[in-house]
Amino acid sequence: MFDGKYRATETIHMTDHDWNNAVILHITAGEVVEAKDGKMKLSDRTVPEDWLKGYEEYFERVEE
Repeated sequence: MFDGKYRATETIHMTDHDWNNAVILHITAGEVVEAKDGKMKLSDRTVPEDWLKGYEEYFERVEE
């Protein structure tokens, strides 16, 4: 799905309804993230890129 560096074009905020609406993912518009080997490295942690399935349109590739 993702491979390389991407910039978020919109803020993405996800909560987990099974865990008392705990925030599981927050990416701010303009934030650059890096995807590799099925994982996405955010500013504070690494998450499975599956979490972003359906959000591909919210990212633009960053050329290095």
